[in-house]
Formats: sequence, C-alpha cells, structure tokens
Amino acid sequence: MTSHSKILRRKRFSSQPVEDLFSNPLIYTNSVTAACDGAYLPIPSMEKLKAVLDAKLIEYNESNAMMDLVLFKQAMLHITRISRIIQNPGGNAILISDGGSGKQSLTRLTAFINNFEVKQLIITSNFTVEDLKENLKNMYLSAGVKGNPIIFLITDSQISEENS
Repeated sequence: MTSHSKILRRKRFSSQPVEDLFSNPLIYTNSVTAACDGAYLPIPSMEKLKAVLDAKLIEYNESNAMMDLVLFKQAMLHITRISRIIQNPGGNAILISDGGSGKQSLTRLTAFINNFEVKQLIITSNFTVEDLKENLKNMYLSAGVKGNPIIFLITDSQISEENS
C-alpha cells in the first residue's frame, strides 16, 4: 500500500480495518443485510449470501415456473450487480452471453427478489412494428406514469428484423 493510499484510508475510512476495505470480494447489497432503510451494506460472507439467495430461489420456485439454478459464486455476483442496476432510477443493462448461460434466469430471480415485474414480448409470425410500439407504450405507461417497477427482458431470438 502506498503512502498516499494510507493517508486516504485514514482520512475517509478511519473506523474500518484495512482488511475489511481490501477484502476480496468486496460486495455490497441491500437484500442480505437486515437494514430497514434499504442501505447497501457489505455482505457478511459468501455463505450468508448463498443462504439468502437459495431461500429466495425456493420461494420463487413455489410461485413461478421451476428454475433449477446452481448459485455458484459468479452467479451470485451477477445477481448483486443486476439488483444494484435495476434499483437505480432509470437503471438498465445489456447482459450479453452465450445462450443457456443463465442470464435470463438470474434476471428473473433478481426481479423477484426486488419485487419487479418481468415483461417479455411474445413474438409471433404476424408481429409488426406497430405491435412493438403498442407493447412499449403500455410498458412506458405502467413504469413511467403508474410507477410500477418493470424489467423489460428481450433476447436476440426475439429480434426478427435487424434493419434500422
């Protein structure tokens, strides 16, 4: 640690031990801790995060289509990232991966944990641009006017025409 970083640490984080500041991984979330104000706090341990997420997955599976997810470390980290993004006003993300890697499932679980509704287009052979506009209009009204938390989930297979 350089002398500059030691000074900065003493100035801004004097009450926390250095080991806590530079622990790996340094993950903050509001879905694991018992903070009543929704504050982001560091997770106590990966085991605690896994226990909470496993419980949420069981709860999800009781009321939705069964998701057989294995919550390994990277999957849990993705859930905390997606959660942080969607909780920001206007938060949005593009998750790019190979098909079958679980990003849709992780997004659905994160939406459930954060009480968001997942909206996904149903593309048929006669789906038109006007249908897309109507669906988007309804989502905008629900999210923007009524204030309902929504995740709009779209996959590459739902893009039937790539022209601008």
